Amino acid sequence: MDISLLCSQGRVADRTNNTLAGARYAARHLASLLGKKEITVGQLSPAEQDKWPESLDKARPHLGKMAAALSQELSKNKRVILTTSTCPTSLATIPEVVQKYPDIKLLWFDGHGDFNTPSSSDSAYLGGMVVSAVCGVWDAELTATIKPENVIIVGAHDIDPPEQVLLDQHRVQVIPPAQVQPDTLLPLIGDSPIWIHVDWDVLEPGHVPAEYKVKGGITLEQLRAVFRALPLDQVKGLELAEFSAQDDNNLRWLKNIEALVTDLLN
Repeated sequence: MDISLLCSQGRVADRTNNTLAGARYAARHLASLLGKKEITVGQLSPAEQDKWPESLDKARPHLGKMAAALSQELSKNKRVILTTSTCPTSLATIPEVVQKYPDIKLLWFDGHGDFNTPSSSDSAYLGGMVVSAVCGVWDAELTATIKPENVIIVGAHDIDPPEQVLLDQHRVQVIPPAQVQPDTLLPLIGDSPIWIHVDWDVLEPGHVPAEYKVKGGITLEQLRAVFRALPLDQVKGLELAEFSAQDDNNLRWLKNIEALVTDLLN
């Protein structure tokens, strides 16, 4: 299966400019690694501190462009790697994936559950509501949603109490950091197609910079071990989100990202 590389450069609830730069740096690095030209979608716009209704409304034009770009690549039966600034970009991608692969399993690697709703969230940050939205728990006006039982949140270690209630109600599988290993995940995947999302705050701080890092995450080697074990023929795509680019030494972090992608593809 051939590979396409998409880079999201439109603002989707970004509260800093570092993650938009991170998506761009990661795309360029992976383009060189894979011998592919990245497809850049959207234009840069400044970060803001808005709350979910405003940020979602402002993001809708870009989300539409991202959905169209991904749909085009999926229609060519390509495996897609996306570099995105924030997790809410998945409001565009996951519905397209579900329409192409209705029985897809979503592996959501994230330090947070991202399963709050507008009524449960204290912060009103769109990034904390993404998975619940793509599961149809609240109406984000998406074209398709994924069944909660097909979602596996991997490595979450900072979950709000109301969020935990919602996760339990909808029977979403959550794998805590200590259990993140191939023997735990592979039986949950079975022979289903797989879509992977990685928010770098799933890692213990120090591996790859992330805006919303929290101690207690998994190690890079844990993540690499899982990626090496995943059956590549079942992997339909990979989203890499929330890399917070730094002013110096980005190459160090990009090498870690490169290693992970290499583990998956080899």
